[in-house]
Amino acid sequence: MDTTTEETTYVKTAKEKLADKALAVAIKQFDTATLFQKPVFDRIQKNEDMLAGKSAPALKGRNNVPLDTVIMNGFQDTMLAGTDEPVNVKFKNQREQDLKSSRKVSAVWEREKQPSRGNFDAFILDSKWLASTSGRGFIKHWVESLPKFRACMDAVDHFDMLAEPMGGPYLDRHLFKGQQNIFRTNGELDAMVAAGVYNANQVSLLKAAFTPEMRKQNEDRYKFKLMRYAAMGMDVSSNDFIGEALYGMVEWVMFFEGEWRYMVFSYQAKTWVRFELLSDVFAHAKDYPGRGSWVSYATNRHPKMFWSRAILDDIRPIAYTMKKVLNLSLDNLEKRNWDMKAYDPKVFTDPTQLLYKQDGLAKATLERGKSIQAGIYQFTTPDTTGITINLNEYLDRFISTKTGVTTESQGDADAQTNGIYFGNLQQSQNRLSLKNKMFMQAVYDIGVIFDYGCWEHLNEKYAVKIMGPSGIEWEEEVRRDDLEREFSIDITGGNDEEKQNAEMLARKNQTLASIELNPALMSKVNPMWMLREKLTAGGYDDEKIRVALDTQNDGDEEIFSEAAEAIYMIVEGKKPKLNRGATSGYVQKIVDFCYDTESLSDQVFANLMAFAELHIPIAQQNMIRRARSVIATQGGDVMGMNAQNADQAARDLTTIPAPATAPVTPTVPVA
Repeated sequence: MDTTTEETTYVKTAKEKLADKALAVAIKQFDTATLFQKPVFDRIQKNEDMLAGKSAPALKGRNNVPLDTVIMNGFQDTMLAGTDEPVNVKFKNQREQDLKSSRKVSAVWEREKQPSRGNFDAFILDSKWLASTSGRGFIKHWVESLPKFRACMDAVDHFDMLAEPMGGPYLDRHLFKGQQNIFRTNGELDAMVAAGVYNANQVSLLKAAFTPEMRKQNEDRYKFKLMRYAAMGMDVSSNDFIGEALYGMVEWVMFFEGEWRYMVFSYQAKTWVRFELLSDVFAHAKDYPGRGSWVSYATNRHPKMFWSRAILDDIRPIAYTMKKVLNLSLDNLEKRNWDMKAYDPKVFTDPTQLLYKQDGLAKATLERGKSIQAGIYQFTTPDTTGITINLNEYLDRFISTKTGVTTESQGDADAQTNGIYFGNLQQSQNRLSLKNKMFMQAVYDIGVIFDYGCWEHLNEKYAVKIMGPSGIEWEEEVRRDDLEREFSIDITGGNDEEKQNAEMLARKNQTLASIELNPALMSKVNPMWMLREKLTAGGYDDEKIRVALDTQNDGDEEIFSEAAEAIYMIVEGKKPKLNRGATSGYVQKIVDFCYDTESLSDQVFANLMAFAELHIPIAQQNMIRRARSVIATQGGDVMGMNAQNADQAARDLTTIPAPATAPVTPTVPVA
């Protein structure tokens, strides 16, 4: 019996049909941006070629020393050297009750920015390098929770970014923008389908449509990036084997049919794989319409143009001129060393004998009464060395005057005062530091993306370290309630802040010294406040100051760390061992944590207090032993204290009130 199997025709949903319509528009937008930006990219390529040492071939017999490369790299290194300080982002509470929550979110940022995690500072510095050559810095920042929570950052290549030609200086306002040259393997596409991110049917269409010829199209789109390697003699296109096919994808944000949309598609295959409302992909897009995962800043801001000039655009013609002057001077020197000559064949019958050779002889036939000088004449090339030196010195001074990169900031000479040093360095880095308002705005935008990203994706237990009333505390988790608060964002960092802090510290020390020298003023000042201020001015952090000022408990960083480890284990349901080195500080650390941490369950609270109580006898014995040792060293008496009353004092110090079995909830009057 014959069985006929009919293929099931896939029927697209309304959303998929809308995505097809949006894709046609996105491809036209892509082509428009590519054509518009080609002259911009050609200009940027000149800067990168000069940085890489790529030069046009010189005429035969002419010098072509790449002095311009040395100048460009030296200038760029100087510009970047003063801007590699970390950028600090702090989330500030707008209401008093949100103080602890703001500290938690700030602590999440500090943890995620570390080199072992998001490595934020390195990517920000990379974006500055790219911005110095192109005039535009791009930073991509996103937060994800699959397979687990993490905050990610990347410095996006300017050759990969496309934007609306007339969109203006602010990327969020561009009606379309995107990033190309995002390559995905078969395995990555399948993983995205399994996670529900990519459309399964569209991924199948992409794989079916992607032909070997599209590999060449990928390379055409990739050509500006490949030229970087070519400038240094490396052929990437012939050495790019990775073991499986690569699909070139485009990440696109567009305003389509009255709403901001997010799309991922293949330009070569003309196939999309993801299509969503932008606000469904990024939580911040609800309050910041048009913002995807990119932030951008200009080094040389133009009020109407997005692709404004770059820092190195100003240096390139000067560097080229200095290179040309040097090579002409070398040509001049060689001409003078090997000047042409005219000879009389009657005197020198064989001209090859006039070529230089060591201890060589030349045969000369002279008529009577004539000098040998009459048989040869040397053409003289004028010496232009002085002109070359003067011109290069002028150009060097010109660069210093117009850009602020001086010998002091380059390290050739010592500035007379710190003020001069900071002044010169500040000029050379303003365009790539927080002094640049657009760069500061970009960092602020990163903070916004991070804040909203944590709210959307931080759904797992996440312990952070914050400063509380009892010192450094480990919270069990950053709760959803913490992430729903409204925070302001404070951006600090860079040499400007370093200078301001140094000046503020000098004023503070001067004020404290004037108070100490005046007994009348000292009598009106809290001594503990004075001591705390002096320790702060000395560079001690809050935790060390807290230990120094805690005269009731014997503790140091190590014993507090051991107490924190025991707390963490009990909170996690584990049973730590007794600490034979426990002190009163160890016990108090655990007790303070119990009463300061509202999120503890009744059982965890009871377990912690019981563990602290077990260590009271151990702490007493350790302190008695230490007190006796000190008294014995001092001849049996210390400040009127002998061994007997020292024992009692040690017991008193380690006696804490009987712990409650559960946290006590204070009664708060209702307004």
